[in-house]
Amino acid sequence: MTPKPFDLFISYAHRDNRGNPGDAVSVLQALKQAIEREYHEVTGRDVSIFLDTEAITTGSDWRGRILEGLKQSKMLLACVSENYF
Repeated sequence: MTPKPFDLFISYAHRDNRGNPGDAVSVLQALKQAIEREYHEVTGRDVSIFLDTEAITTGSDWRGRILEGLKQSKMLLACVSENYF
C-alpha cells in the first residue's frame, strides 16, 4: 500500500516551538491549525500536513519518517530562524 502524500511539510527548529506557559497548543500547532482552517475556507477541502510531533511516534525511526514525509510532500514550509541553523 502506497502512503498518502502530504500537501505540506513544515520544517522548523524545536526551540522555536515553545508557547507561553499554560498555552493549550504549541506555536507550530497553532500555525498548522491556522493553515488548515484557511485552506478549508478557500478551497472547501482538507489539507494534509506533515508535522513531526504528530507524524512520528515514540520509538519509531524518526530519521526515516522525516525523509519519507519529505518525499511524499508537495510543498515545504521552512520556518527559518536563528535556531533553525
